[in-house]
Amino acid sequence: MIVCFPLIAQEEQNLPEEQTAPQQSAQQEQTIFSKTKLRGGWGGTDFSISNVKNHAGYGAGGSIGLIFNSLSVGLFGHGEAYDGFRQDDREYALTLGYGGLMAGYAYPTKKSLHLTGTLKLGAGAVAMARKYNDWDWEIDENDINDAIFVVLPEVGVELNLTHWMRMCATAGYRFVDGFEGMIELNSKDLNAPVFGLNFRFGWFGHGK
Repeated sequence: MIVCFPLIAQEEQNLPEEQTAPQQSAQQEQTIFSKTKLRGGWGGTDFSISNVKNHAGYGAGGSIGLIFNSLSVGLFGHGEAYDGFRQDDREYALTLGYGGLMAGYAYPTKKSLHLTGTLKLGAGAVAMARKYNDWDWEIDENDINDAIFVVLPEVGVELNLTHWMRMCATAGYRFVDGFEGMIELNSKDLNAPVFGLNFRFGWFGHGK
């Protein structure tokens, strides 16, 4: 070690500055996002249709996020309702609401029509809203409700309508954990296919 250190120091002193600089920069710590560049951001609206034990339901929500190259990350919130449930001569609607984190990938985004994939992770609640009349649906404190965790992977086809607006048709599958069942539903009945139509508005990083 006593012999080697002086030799290494002498070699570094003899190297020109333009040769030592690349070596020093090459030794910098590399991370997953070291080459990732912020390209844009969006805010959007989401609509969905699904089926819970032969009861059709519709949903709506929104999302915001940032775009890094072909990757995107953001936040979302979504609510759904399924009517036609009955118990003790009372009519109920199943209400489902959840929100959380989302991550997506799109390729090739410069093409007017391209493929997308999204993974949504959210927490929320499910409850039965009692129907009093056509305009009055309320969730009673005595009615059953559960806290839930939702995992929703989706694939879709996205269309670049303008430089600031995109539309995407998606198909996915909703996995729900924490639901213990209520009225005529068991713990697995909320696991179901989900079809969506999404509109996003913002800056997507491509020039005219």
